[in-house]
Amino acid sequence: MTGNVTVASGVTLTIEAGVVVKGNAASRSLTVNGSLSAPGTSTQPILFTSSSDSAAGQWHQISFGSGSGTSTLQHVNARYGGGGSVSQYAGMVNVNGGTVTIEDSTFSNSAISGVTLYGGTTTIRRSKLEANADHGLYSTNSAVSIEDSAFWSNGQNGIEYWANSSYTGPDGTVTGSSIWDNGQTGVRDFPSSGGTLATRGLEGHVDGEPGDVVDDNGTYGFGTVRFLV
Repeated sequence: MTGNVTVASGVTLTIEAGVVVKGNAASRSLTVNGSLSAPGTSTQPILFTSSSDSAAGQWHQISFGSGSGTSTLQHVNARYGGGGSVSQYAGMVNVNGGTVTIEDSTFSNSAISGVTLYGGTTTIRRSKLEANADHGLYSTNSAVSIEDSAFWSNGQNGIEYWANSSYTGPDGTVTGSSIWDNGQTGVRDFPSSGGTLATRGLEGHVDGEPGDVVDDNGTYGFGTVRFLV
């Protein structure tokens, strides 16, 4: 990308398997107001990176707008993004709305968080969020389902989840996932008003702290963390 790209409402951008998308500046972004179809394969993944593919913060982000449609990312690797932002609450991939399904993908080495959710419905399956400067995943007032994924070696929390009284969507869930070696905690739930985090058949240890904060930095496997609001 030698300039910022916007997918208009009602339009679908399809990125073919094996394509490499490179941003040539820290501000470069892909904004999706319509839909994004990125069907990579195990042998031909799709890569989002910078022109030099060498360090965090060399391009900005993929952002899904509040009115975006249905998008799918399969076998997509995104790395070295997060440029132009200093907030832990911004992500290399940012979802503000729509329905986004992420499968068999990796989000790593962002200068900020890996993935941030501020609305819409997001499903993450068999994916890894690793070695991002801030959180692996940050979610606030969003419907999120995470299955069989890994949150490793992020600078702050593997997963940080917020829900307040304005959120009326479904519970968020984490199942069968590995959360390990993050700089602060594995899972941190910060309900702004009345929310809580409950565990269901979780393997690993969970330590409760005042204010409904639940921290863990062990390994989750074949269990469930359910975010209740």
